[in-house]
Amino acid sequence: MARAAPRVAQLLAVALTAAGAVGAADKPYKATTPWTTGSDYTGYSRFARDGDGKSCAALEGQPRQPAFKLPMCKMYLQKSCCAPIHDAETQWAYETLVDVADRCLQFVNEAHYELREYFCIPCDPDNYRYTSMTNATDDDNWGEIRICNSFAKKLWGLTGKAYDNCGWMIFTNENGIIPFDDVAPSDADDPILPSKFFKSVQDVLNQIKPGYFSKFTFKVLNSTEPATNCFDGSGGAKADSAAGRAGPALALVLSLGAALLLAQGNM
Repeated sequence: MARAAPRVAQLLAVALTAAGAVGAADKPYKATTPWTTGSDYTGYSRFARDGDGKSCAALEGQPRQPAFKLPMCKMYLQKSCCAPIHDAETQWAYETLVDVADRCLQFVNEAHYELREYFCIPCDPDNYRYTSMTNATDDDNWGEIRICNSFAKKLWGLTGKAYDNCGWMIFTNENGIIPFDDVAPSDADDPILPSKFFKSVQDVLNQIKPGYFSKFTFKVLNSTEPATNCFDGSGGAKADSAAGRAGPALALVLSLGAALLLAQGNM
């Protein structure tokens, strides 16, 4: 058994090197290719990045710790892509949409927390992992945000009928739904039953958008596409396949480490 120790140590070193390479592959995003309609994820940002490659559309720069609490998007208190003013407008829009009757806000918060997570995407410091921006000269189209199919299913289900228990309040004109960015949310005066109004979750996400993101297109990955570079809930941004391989590599490292300790103990 003692003779096995050098071999185990050698395997452990190889595994650690592989895991380190995988981790390095997932570090900073230095994408330089702007997104264009029809292209895949590029990770391009118009704004400055921090040392890990993180960049924020709402802050127009690097994420930071908020100076004050974020009552709406409190899941991002340590580091956020939002200032309190962004959080306040997000909360205003969200509550206008769902706080339509007694206990409806509580119902949605408890039974459909995914809707709150979706509205808080602008505050997610990891949104660079699933956001691709267009060139800064294109002011009408800021890019694409990718949503994991698994999250879309949790958010909407098959038909969105669960939201009909309370309904939503939106604002429309002859051109359709007006984004909350463009009107005071309190002006919303058109009650709807979501399952009757929207044809699909893709339709929902591209008509009911989080604050500051009305110029982005939202793409829901279909069930046959790899669940990479997409939003899967707060704290659940799925990175590229290189990052996905880190788990098995780390497991191998731990297993070999245990074997090495066992071998040394029997020397």
